Amino acid sequence: MRNVEIARVFQDITEPLEMKGENPFTIRAYRKAAWTIEHLPREVETYLDEGFNLKSIPGVGDAIAKNTSELVTTGYLKYYEDLRHEFPEGISELLVIPGVGPRTTYRMAT
Repeated sequence: MRNVEIARVFQDITEPLEMKGENPFTIRAYRKAAWTIEHLPREVETYLDEGFNLKSIPGVGDAIAKNTSELVTTGYLKYYEDLRHEFPEGISELLVIPGVGPRTTYRMAT
């Protein structure tokens, strides 16, 4: 899995987390990790093949390193899929409507 794809998954994770009102630090961590991974000079897969510790990348902690490894090795992230299935498909598109924020969207979905 390419860095751009990993970054997209991490960015997509932030929307349901926002809708659920999760910890803002977690949301910010996924956003920062998405940006950092997308702008790495080499593919994450190369780093993993060389035995590189992903936690030494700025903004990548234990959970994000584990999730990154899972994505690269399997092409699937259970955490992401579980979050996606908590909401109806397309619900995040409501976030572009002026005045409709994450919490309002969450109330509409539940």
